[in-house]
Amino acid sequence: MLAEAMEADLPYELNCPALLLCGEKDRAGSCIRYNKAWHRDTGIPLEWISGAGHNSNTDQPELVNRLIEAFLAKL
Repeated sequence: MLAEAMEADLPYELNCPALLLCGEKDRAGSCIRYNKAWHRDTGIPLEWISGAGHNSNTDQPELVNRLIEAFLAKL
Protein backbone atom coordinates (compact mmCIF):
# COMPACT_ATOMS: atom_id res chain seq x y z
CA MET A 1 0.00 0.00 0.00
CA LEU A 2 2.80 2.46 0.88
CA ALA A 3 4.64 1.71 -2.35
CA GLU A 4 1.50 2.46 -4.35
CA ALA A 5 1.02 5.72 -2.49
CA MET A 6 4.64 6.75 -3.09
CA GLU A 7 4.43 5.86 -6.77
CA ALA A 8 1.28 7.97 -7.13
CA ASP A 9 3.45 10.96 -6.10
CA LEU A 10 0.58 12.57 -4.22
CA PRO A 11 1.26 15.86 -2.41
CA TYR A 12 1.40 14.48 1.15
CA GLU A 13 2.04 17.24 3.65
CA LEU A 14 2.39 17.16 7.42
CA ASN A 15 1.26 20.32 9.16
CA CYS A 16 2.63 19.40 12.56
CA PRO A 17 6.04 18.66 14.07
CA ALA A 18 7.36 15.27 12.97
CA LEU A 19 10.31 12.99 13.57
CA LEU A 20 11.37 10.10 11.34
CA LEU A 21 12.84 7.07 13.08
CA CYS A 22 14.36 4.26 11.03
CA GLY A 23 16.26 1.16 12.05
CA GLU A 24 19.64 0.91 10.35
CA LYS A 25 18.88 -2.75 9.57
CA ASP A 26 15.33 -2.16 8.30
CA ARG A 27 14.72 -4.51 5.38
CA ALA A 28 10.96 -4.06 5.08
CA GLY A 29 10.30 -2.92 1.55
CA SER A 30 11.97 0.38 0.75
CA CYS A 31 11.72 2.01 4.19
CA ILE A 32 15.33 3.17 4.28
CA ARG A 33 15.14 4.70 0.81
CA TYR A 34 11.77 6.35 1.51
CA ASN A 35 12.92 7.80 4.84
CA LYS A 36 16.08 9.23 3.27
CA ALA A 37 14.05 10.83 0.48
CA TRP A 38 11.38 12.15 2.83
CA HIS A 39 14.04 13.70 5.06
CA ARG A 40 15.85 15.21 2.07
CA ASP A 41 12.69 16.59 0.49
CA THR A 42 10.95 17.92 3.60
CA GLY A 43 13.67 18.61 6.16
CA ILE A 44 11.85 16.42 8.70
CA PRO A 45 14.54 15.23 11.13
CA LEU A 46 15.64 11.63 10.60
CA GLU A 47 17.19 9.55 13.36
CA TRP A 48 18.85 6.22 12.60
CA ILE A 49 18.35 3.54 15.22
CA SER A 50 21.55 1.53 15.59
CA GLY A 51 21.17 -2.23 15.74
CA ALA A 52 17.46 -2.05 14.93
CA GLY A 53 15.34 -3.44 12.14
CA HIS A 54 11.85 -2.47 11.03
CA ASN A 55 10.46 -2.43 14.58
CA SER A 56 13.10 -0.18 16.06
CA ASN A 57 10.91 0.63 19.06
CA THR A 58 11.01 -3.07 19.97
CA ASP A 59 14.67 -3.60 19.09
CA GLN A 60 15.99 -0.47 20.84
CA PRO A 61 13.19 0.88 23.07
CA GLU A 62 15.42 2.96 25.36
CA LEU A 63 17.06 4.76 22.43
CA VAL A 64 13.75 5.33 20.64
CA ASN A 65 12.21 6.74 23.83
CA ARG A 66 15.19 9.06 24.41
CA LEU A 67 14.98 10.38 20.85
CA ILE A 68 11.24 10.99 21.12
CA GLU A 69 11.62 12.71 24.49
CA ALA A 70 14.41 14.95 23.13
CA PHE A 71 12.31 15.81 20.10
CA LEU A 72 9.32 16.72 22.26
CA ALA A 73 11.46 18.79 24.61
CA LYS A 74 12.50 21.00 21.67
CA LEU A 75 8.91 21.85 20.76
